[in-house]
Amino acid sequence: MKGLEMLTFGNKSFDSSMSIVCKGTGDYHLNITKMTSSDNGTYTCSDGSRKEIRSYTLNVKAEATIGEGKYSGPTVHSNEGETVQLWCNATGYPKPEISWYTLERTSSEQEKGTYLGISGSMLGIHNVTRECATKFQCQAINSYRMDKPVTRNITLIVKFSPEICVTNKLRDRCITNNGTLKGKPGEKLELICYVYASPLANVSWLRHDTLIGEYIGVTNETKKSEVSNPYVYTETSKYDESKKQTSFSLVITLDTDQTFTSYHCQAVNDMGSNRMTIVIKRNTKS
Repeated sequence: MKGLEMLTFGNKSFDSSMSIVCKGTGDYHLNITKMTSSDNGTYTCSDGSRKEIRSYTLNVKAEATIGEGKYSGPTVHSNEGETVQLWCNATGYPKPEISWYTLERTSSEQEKGTYLGISGSMLGIHNVTRECATKFQCQAINSYRMDKPVTRNITLIVKFSPEICVTNKLRDRCITNNGTLKGKPGEKLELICYVYASPLANVSWLRHDTLIGEYIGVTNETKKSEVSNPYVYTETSKYDESKKQTSFSLVITLDTDQTFTSYHCQAVNDMGSNRMTIVIKRNTKS
């Protein structure tokens, strides 16, 4: 018997992978071929009155495995401030040991693992911040015929509302909100709006409340508004995946009085919105 299932009766076997060897002494030996983990369990032999004679517990040795659906990945989403649990269930015998690592890409385009000092099937992260957004790896190994562990990668994506930094091409630091820049008539002035957001934000440049141009994060395309004419503007965009940062540049030709005014960089994603205003004034110095 295996549990409540009858496997053999006398010399007869009800499973093709099992057979009975009868010794002349009256001993009956159960042979199991091509064992798998499904053969794990408690086996008992009994006499005709169902009285138990002997009981055995069988554990089939197997390498550690992490099957599909047995871990959190490949991608987990979380909002800032939440608690997230990454899990990784490994099977095998002896019982596998599970360790957690973070993966970082090196200059040689290879990934380097850093041990977190955490073992077990669950990795909990409390009060998640955007700095937690990285690739994690669980590694499982046991002592049965394994030279290296089996691994699974889990990428944690942390969502947060847009942060904006506007700079001038001649300045490195961010301009304060409602900050002022000065220019001369006929001069070209470039404003660069850096937006740090997850998921990708839609970024717009506006003159007062008139749309000049828009960057669509999902499709990675820039759209120019016809309403901005006859003023001359040039917009260019770029997205840095590793930094989760969009840069949306606006080149303004200060050719009319109407171009000396306030400009707004506005960013919106699923988590919220943000807006930064820059005021351009006429430089009266000769």
